[in-house]
Amino acid sequence: MGTDTKKPDIKEQFSELFHNNLSTLNDGLPDFINTFRESALENFRKLGIPTKKVEQYKYTDFSNVFSKEYRHYLQPKSIDFNLEDIFKCDVPELNTQVILLLNGWYSKSNKPLYHFEGGAIVGSLREAAKQHPDIVKKHYNQYAHWQENTFTALNTAFAQDGVFFYVPKNVTLEVPVQIINLLMDEEDGMAQHRNLFVMEENSEARMVICDHTLSQKNFLTNSVTEIFVDQTARLDIARVQNEHNGSTQLSNMYVHQEKDSNVTTNTMSLHGGLIRNDYNILLNGEGCNNDTVGLYLTDRGQHIDSYVHMDHAKPNCTSNQL
Repeated sequence: MGTDTKKPDIKEQFSELFHNNLSTLNDGLPDFINTFRESALENFRKLGIPTKKVEQYKYTDFSNVFSKEYRHYLQPKSIDFNLEDIFKCDVPELNTQVILLLNGWYSKSNKPLYHFEGGAIVGSLREAAKQHPDIVKKHYNQYAHWQENTFTALNTAFAQDGVFFYVPKNVTLEVPVQIINLLMDEEDGMAQHRNLFVMEENSEARMVICDHTLSQKNFLTNSVTEIFVDQTARLDIARVQNEHNGSTQLSNMYVHQEKDSNVTTNTMSLHGGLIRNDYNILLNGEGCNNDTVGLYLTDRGQHIDSYVHMDHAKPNCTSNQL
């Protein structure tokens, strides 16, 4: 008489992973981050992995992605890097403040937090939660739709680290920040990093984000980025997605803009097996301007799916998509 070797479904697998590692997930993080985990997991269990029958995902099939066995990066992987040896988005002599994430964790090759003249800060989200809890607590998980979006709920349940970026009132950060997301391992892996960018009133900054794979394994990234841009502030983001055919990238970006703010995101998807970019923009004050644009270059079996939800919550705002 044979035994039943049927694998548990995806929701049960993540639920088991969560409960078996809850103390690890919570370790070193304050209650205002950990308190969302249980509810987020329950929302993920209710929503499940979307099929093509769901209108929002009708062009993308996730079944093969989640059928693979992944190492889950619940602790940082120790690899020594020399930042000078790492590419800079393939742009020679690009003058930026470089921040490195390895498998979703803020790399120890960086300073824990960089403090700029004028009060701007960039660094590890978990370190910022310790050193600047007032800022992180005010904004963390306030803009992401973790109650409705299954991948955002999953990230909220498992998030431990990522990039924190803060520019105070009336400050212009002259040097762009460059975030390099690297994936590297000897086996297939899944990363779930969480980013929080806060632009206070009348501040200005530029950012470059690069996604790259350094080893030929199957990788799954499920990231969430929350962005708050206060009135008359300006943020320009250029992103280069350049991973290999064995990678899947689920990128969930939530932008909250206040009166007369200006946000531009330009995403260049050069390479990747499956890329799903979700942009959720809330224009929450009169006079907001948002430009969400992108360029994709695909070949062979690559698949890129971009979804934009633009909410003109207040009158006299302008948005452009291309």
